[in-house]
Amino acid sequence: MRGLLAIIIVFFVHVLQAQPVHNPMLQWKAGDRMQQLSSKQLHWTDSPQLHTQFSIVNTQTTASTLLIKTPNVWQVQLSSQSARTGKLQSSVISRNEPVINRTVPHYQPHFLVELQPGDTAQIHIALSAGFSIYQKSPLQVEVLQQDQFEQTDRDRHFWQGMFLGVILVMALYNLFLFFSVKDTSYLHYVLSIAGIGLYFAYYYGFGIEHMWPNSPRWDTWSYTIIVPFTSLARLWFTRTYLNTPVLLPRTNALLTLLNILMSGTLLIGIGTYVLNIDWLAPLVTIIGILNTLILVLMLVAGIDAYNRNYKPALYFITANALLVAGAILFIFREMGLAGDNWFTRYFVQVGVVVQVVLFALGLASRYNQTRQALEEQRLEKERIALETEKEKKQLIEEQKIQLQLQIEAQTLSLRNQNEKLQELNSLKDKLFSVITHDLRNPLATMQSFLKLLTEHHEKLSEAEKQKLMAEAQDSLDHLNRLLFHLLQWSKSQMNLLAFQPEQLDTRESLEKCVRILHLQAHLKKITIETDVDNPCPLHADQQMIDFILRNLLSNAIKFSHMQGHILLKAWVAQQHTYISIQDSGIGISADVVNEILTTHVGATRRGTAKERGTGLGLLISREFIEKHGGQLFIESHPGSGTLMTIAIPLKPKPQGIDTQV
Repeated sequence: MRGLLAIIIVFFVHVLQAQPVHNPMLQWKAGDRMQQLSSKQLHWTDSPQLHTQFSIVNTQTTASTLLIKTPNVWQVQLSSQSARTGKLQSSVISRNEPVINRTVPHYQPHFLVELQPGDTAQIHIALSAGFSIYQKSPLQVEVLQQDQFEQTDRDRHFWQGMFLGVILVMALYNLFLFFSVKDTSYLHYVLSIAGIGLYFAYYYGFGIEHMWPNSPRWDTWSYTIIVPFTSLARLWFTRTYLNTPVLLPRTNALLTLLNILMSGTLLIGIGTYVLNIDWLAPLVTIIGILNTLILVLMLVAGIDAYNRNYKPALYFITANALLVAGAILFIFREMGLAGDNWFTRYFVQVGVVVQVVLFALGLASRYNQTRQALEEQRLEKERIALETEKEKKQLIEEQKIQLQLQIEAQTLSLRNQNEKLQELNSLKDKLFSVITHDLRNPLATMQSFLKLLTEHHEKLSEAEKQKLMAEAQDSLDHLNRLLFHLLQWSKSQMNLLAFQPEQLDTRESLEKCVRILHLQAHLKKITIETDVDNPCPLHADQQMIDFILRNLLSNAIKFSHMQGHILLKAWVAQQHTYISIQDSGIGISADVVNEILTTHVGATRRGTAKERGTGLGLLISREFIEKHGGQLFIESHPGSGTLMTIAIPLKPKPQGIDTQV
């Protein structure tokens, strides 16, 4: 970068010394280094051609080879006639031919004239504009010695080549940055400085001499295509660098309008080139006006963005200030609105170089910041990756533990299901046992009694007939109870019983149960005593609580001895209604109590008077109690009676009960 700055400083020193000498005259004497003829009568009229003439006198004692530089128009014809010999020489330079075919291979027309000592040459020049753009060319004729021309041309190649080299290097450098950071600001800036480089290559003849030597017509139209393209790139760069769509919406609207206008101008330039339509002069004027507006708007946008606390805008203003000033002067000179001097010719290049260097430094700093940000992002990604890997390992461990817990839970669930299946299988066996044994026995007994009554009716006494009929009635009653219990049990298993709790009176429920079973107790001369608190509310399903009470009281009667005593009690405590039935019967062993409270298999045994049971009553009663959210408690010892107590919540919460039939 230091070497680049040194080259730029040397370039500035050169352009400061490259001011042309203006000394209008119509006669040149050999020995002068350079003179410029600027005749006021040289101006374009309606005629497509322009003529001028002057004389050259060689006052030296030796022959001189001179070069006459003519205006840069489409075609120039120069005639030279020696006053001493009368010899007439004529040559033509046309822009329609490659530069290499000219006598002096230079982008501007130059003619060689040789003068002997003391000789005078009469020079006649005929200019043909050809295209409207050349009517804007300065009508100046310069006479130079050959060594002076060669030195000037070497300086042009060296210094302008150095300038274009700086442009090329910076364009490639920023293009590399674009591919590195993928920031479109770099791409727009590369297009902008590439367009500037192409324009100055065209302006100083590098294009027609080296880049497109066989395309003279393209060289004529290149201004109307290269400059609009460069201006569009400037607009794009301004939008992306200053972020005008967000920060400066109004300025962005103006940039968009200029973008549309300049795009249209570019398309017109391309169209006129393809169709060979000469709209060059008005296009140059329009391009100059639009380009001036763009440069001014760029500077205004930078100032506006800086006033909105956008810090990069200060850098944008500094980098563009000299370029905008120099470019406007250069445009005015090209449009004929300003004179041809050092400031109007070279100040724009000074601004370009300053802008290129400043933007290169700024974008390099931005690139370094971007790299630092990317490095931080990379480190952050690595940190996140490590944390993610750690979290993955932790998650895998947690998943292993969770899976182990799930396996254990599923194993436990399968074990429970297996136990339930075993219980259901036992229940099924019990059901089939009841059906095949308990149902078959009463039916067989009834069949035997009825057969005796029908076949031996005449042989049986009246007492025997009554006994057989009583036995048949007992079998029928037992069968009826068994079928009723089976029906209740099956409905309970299939959730077909509607659970409809309501507010009941405990005393009424117990008295109704006692009335129903009074005959059964009377046959065994058992007394039943009730002790019910007042009041004693009961929140339960009427049918279910009646079944529970009948079953418990019936069991108490069945397993009580003759002339036994049964006590029914009911009270309210701890948000529950308690009902207990205590008998003085044969009692229950601990194993049977545990079986009644924990299994799904009913237990059956005969009562004290050989009464038969179904084995399903207590099982169904327990399920009905659980549906109320209650509990069944049993206290008993063999030979000392049994105390059965149920606890029903005052507002029960049924467990898994479908209250709809």
